[in-house]
Amino acid sequence: LEEQQEIFTEFYQMANVERDRRKGLGLGLATVQRTAKLLAHDISVESQLGNGSTFSVTVEQAENIVRLFSQPLVAADPVAVSDSFLVAVIDDEETIREGLQHLLELWGYRVVSAADGEDSLAQLQGLGRAPDAIVSDYRLRDGQTGIEAIGTIHSAYHPAIPAIIVTGDIDKDRLTELNISGFQVLHKPAPPAKLRAFLRSVQARNKGRAAKEMAD
Repeated sequence: LEEQQEIFTEFYQMANVERDRRKGLGLGLATVQRTAKLLAHDISVESQLGNGSTFSVTVEQAENIVRLFSQPLVAADPVAVSDSFLVAVIDDEETIREGLQHLLELWGYRVVSAADGEDSLAQLQGLGRAPDAIVSDYRLRDGQTGIEAIGTIHSAYHPAIPAIIVTGDIDKDRLTELNISGFQVLHKPAPPAKLRAFLRSVQARNKGRAAKEMAD
């Protein structure tokens, strides 16, 4: 029973004392529990040694189903998305990287995704252009950080390219390093609305700069 409670602790892994990144970071269940609490849902686990575990989330039963829209929903977006707006996504976890890429593409953005700064830069150079924005995880493979990965792209193109770092770190030294970097930070579980707001603000600023240059 004690172990059952510990598995919901951030970075806790029962069978990964060597901290092999291929086995994850130990953030999955902590993220699930935090999300469940935000939604006021109870989460529980039952397990049998050698047989496996069952996780359950308890939610309130809806009394009825209400059809909210009779016509297709069209989102009111004051800043139209253009597929020419390029986002560089950097994350060494393939599933997370692919999921974020899929989400951004659903929003209408063009995406270059990579596991580290060097791979991202190589892909960008293959396209012959700089990204309009960079979204990077903080902890990357081989000890690289998101700060370093962003720096790789900034050094090749321009240090003013907007960037945001996503992290699940709670270590005081790491948070201090992120604060000193000056980059915007999203803490896991990262709300999609905040990520979208960041990208929209960048796009709006780019359009404003383009309009000013045309006027001049």
